[in-house]
Amino acid sequence: MKRMMELGHGAGSPPRERGGRGGSLLYGAAALLGTALCVLAPFKLPAQDTLQPLAFLELVSAWHPVARQAALLPEQAQARLRLARGGFDPKIYGTLDQKDFKGSTYYRHLDGGVKLATWPGIEFKSGYEQSSGDFLNPEDNVPDAGLVYAGISVPLGQGLVIDARRAAVQQARIFAQAAEADRITLLNDLYFNALAAYWEWSLAWARRDILRQGVDLAQIRFNAVRQGYQYGDEPAVDTLEAVLTVQSRMLELQEAELGLQQAALNLSVFLWDETGLPRELAATVVPSNLAALALEAPAIQPGNWTELAEQHPLVLRLGYDLRTLDVERRFKADKLKPKLFVDYNLLSDPLAFSEFDALYSLQNNFKWGVNLSFPLLLREERGNLELTRLKIQETSWKQDLKRQEVLAKMQIYDRELANLEERIGLFQTAIQNYQSLLRAEEMKFQAGESSIFLINARESKLLEARLKEAELKMKYFKADAGLQWAAGRLAGS
Repeated sequence: MKRMMELGHGAGSPPRERGGRGGSLLYGAAALLGTALCVLAPFKLPAQDTLQPLAFLELVSAWHPVARQAALLPEQAQARLRLARGGFDPKIYGTLDQKDFKGSTYYRHLDGGVKLATWPGIEFKSGYEQSSGDFLNPEDNVPDAGLVYAGISVPLGQGLVIDARRAAVQQARIFAQAAEADRITLLNDLYFNALAAYWEWSLAWARRDILRQGVDLAQIRFNAVRQGYQYGDEPAVDTLEAVLTVQSRMLELQEAELGLQQAALNLSVFLWDETGLPRELAATVVPSNLAALALEAPAIQPGNWTELAEQHPLVLRLGYDLRTLDVERRFKADKLKPKLFVDYNLLSDPLAFSEFDALYSLQNNFKWGVNLSFPLLLREERGNLELTRLKIQETSWKQDLKRQEVLAKMQIYDRELANLEERIGLFQTAIQNYQSLLRAEEMKFQAGESSIFLINARESKLLEARLKEAELKMKYFKADAGLQWAAGRLAGS
């Protein structure tokens, strides 16, 4: 500041009496140039690569870890469905049981075959059985060549309508639909956070450029005042006023530079490459010019809010949870029935298999049985069923609450957008008025009826208004993204 003040006093020339400002052509030209820059030329981004919001979201969608995680959810759902369907895969079985003691083979029993479970709960099986030994249980006696059998097991109580295998498949199918809702929810949150960082970055750029322009204007005015002082047209105190304005705006500019660096780092969190490594935002990349962006109608209109709330991924997810719990409820309710299975097996000598007579075997060569069990008090079954019913009620209330929360958030963002649009219009009008005031103050200064202090004050108000307009625009675009996020539409439907 001392050096600038020394320059302001001139190089050895004493200050002269203050005369009319109309005679200082140099200062007049500089002052008019400063006014033109401030009034006619809104801040401009340098000729660099502009990163548009949609292009930024495409980068986030392609390589961000959360986006990749979301892409795995449908695959996980298919894997879970494949796992559940595995319960109906054919199974082979086999046992070999043999006892030898003191040189005698007490028994040797071989049994093996294949089982096939079907969707209605009926199980088919076919196998081969062979037994031999010195002390063989009479019921295990079979022909020397063994015994071939084919049978069926039919549930008549538990498992007739639903069983664990069918319940698992039904829930896995519902989970596949729920996984899509989870995927959209993850991307919806990711895109909202990314857009919020983008618009904060855009505001940081706008703020830095406006303040940088303010410093340039203050510097031009200081140079003009210093020249005016050297010619005796300006008092020394005007040079002090001008240099203090330069210093004050430089401090604000330095703070804005720091804010821009922080905003760029926050934005870099969302940038990754195809190898899974984080990327740094290049210094040559700039955001959209907030001053040049026109306000558009909100992407979500009030007319279909109820429908949007019903289709929100979080509301749908709770609906899928209800469907999953309903499958669980039906399965638990089926547990209240007795276990009753009827088994029937056709038997045949493998050596005479070519002469197999189905009618004869049905009447003479068969094995059948009935398996029945039933707990008398059913306390475990009734307790599990009641817990599932309570979970259903709890989830239903959660869904109702989430639906209302979605509606409330959409209404909040919609009203915020309307308020911001009105305020932006007011500030745009205020900017025009501040420009007119600044022009008038410049004219008065040329006529000797104003001061540097008043010009700086008018110009500072204009800069503040432009900063406020940029901030409100940032909030508007951020609120528009928030409205789409609240509706669950940022990641598509």
